[in-house]
Amino acid sequence: MECLQLLILATLVRFFIVIIDNVVGLGADQIATPTIYIDDVKLLNESGEMTPVIADSTELIIYNDDLINDSEEALQEKIQVYPNPVDEILTIESKSVSIEQIELFDGVGQRLLLMPNLSNQKYNIPSADYPSGIYHLTIQTANGWLRKKVVIQH
Repeated sequence: MECLQLLILATLVRFFIVIIDNVVGLGADQIATPTIYIDDVKLLNESGEMTPVIADSTELIIYNDDLINDSEEALQEKIQVYPNPVDEILTIESKSVSIEQIELFDGVGQRLLLMPNLSNQKYNIPSADYPSGIYHLTIQTANGWLRKKVVIQH
């Protein structure tokens, strides 16, 4: 069993671990499904003191490279987020891919909005409940993730 240790210092973190394995020529019954455990997660404060944190479990998804066909740059062309800065209504509109989930985070990484299990191509988010500032928007599609900074300005 291999062990991977990561030290991540940031206020807002989303990371991906990519494991590449050569399975060309193997049948489905010859490919082992890996199990990944995330444990012993700790927060590190400014003084260097560590505080244990309970880790959430997560689902491992194995992708075929041929199915991952849109980079974040390609999604930028397919998904519009407007107006930016926003005063009243933030619109997220896709030209050709279905939006599956939308998340909005504040400047310190706290998730303020989660819209899961979506299937349309256009959504409006009222900004009246959020104070003026810079926010991080994450849009999930079947073809990948798009991350955008959004400014709310009342």
